[in-house]
Amino acid sequence: MFTHIFTDNGSGILTVDLEIRDASGELVNTWTLSNPSDVIGTTVGGNRYGWFANQEFPVLAFDDSRLDLLAGPSTPATKEDCKDGGWMELTDVDGNEFKNQGQCIKYANGAGKGAGGNGGG
Repeated sequence: MFTHIFTDNGSGILTVDLEIRDASGELVNTWTLSNPSDVIGTTVGGNRYGWFANQEFPVLAFDDSRLDLLAGPSTPATKEDCKDGGWMELTDVDGNEFKNQGQCIKYANGAGKGAGGNGGG
């Protein structure tokens, strides 16, 4: 199994931790990729780190591959997304959780969008 975890290195730069496990789950290899030019929100995108279409590991035989996507929290598109407990599953663009439905609706209505943060209290 090949997994990769995308994170911010704390300075807005993409860091990707990769690992390969055998069929029993034992770790075969692990490594980290990061480049100072990979600024999250500016230059990061596409499949640069996320997938391989060709066999790029000469010491490892591939007989099958699969891409599993895990959906993370999303931002509210409208105030309706915040209702009926929806605010508890949403975040602002920076990944900050909302404290209550009102804060989520305020954000969805435009407060805080693009400015970082979730629009305050």
